[in-house]
Amino acid sequence: PRFLNAFTLVEKWTFEFALFFYCAGVAQITKTSVRGKFWLHGVVIQALTAFGGGILVPVLLNSLAPFPLTNDFALPSILLTWWLTHCCPGDVWNKLVEVPLVHDFVFVVFEICRCKLTLHWLTVAQAVITKPTAFAAPVAGPIICGTLGGSAGVFMPFDKGLAAISSSVPWVMESAFLASTFFFFSTSGILTNWAGSAALQLDKQSAHVAVGMGLVVFRVFPELLATLQPLRMALYKL
Repeated sequence: PRFLNAFTLVEKWTFEFALFFYCAGVAQITKTSVRGKFWLHGVVIQALTAFGGGILVPVLLNSLAPFPLTNDFALPSILLTWWLTHCCPGDVWNKLVEVPLVHDFVFVVFEICRCKLTLHWLTVAQAVITKPTAFAAPVAGPIICGTLGGSAGVFMPFDKGLAAISSSVPWVMESAFLASTFFFFSTSGILTNWAGSAALQLDKQSAHVAVGMGLVVFRVFPELLATLQPLRMALYKL
């Protein structure tokens, strides 16, 4: 169905559309930290935050070029959204994004695009890391690459070091890990082979939609995450 193709960003131009709003969301997230800095400094910080995973994962896999170098829409999207966020006359863009409906739209599309990037790098890792060890297929490598693909921007630029996880795990990283883990085990066939039940197997599009909807729901309704906070903290203390 076209809706599913659009949601998973395989319909023509849907990824480019989502990429713009993904960059717009990153611009809002980094707005305070780059305010007052030289414009190129701010642009680079925004680009590294947006595409940290797309830079780091290819380096780890020693394959492909980093994402910003392989998509000609990446840099224009970063530049345009940076200008709109920091230079738009009358601060019109920021005032528009502050409207609740517009804000939710921007960050819904942001999460749809982040889901695409997360699962893309997981899939790339599956194609590169092919030799199984403990299981029927490599497990750790693809899940780690998917996690970093959807969250490595929290470590960018590199002078931040590991500050992002010095006292807790940020939701952006936790959600990328959960998304990667769910997608991997629901599509790889490992659970099906282990449990002997085909009911545990999903096709990749259905799993992608399930992951994307989960990310969107927790973005639009952050109070759900707050409700789960005691459980999350308890798990981290184990």
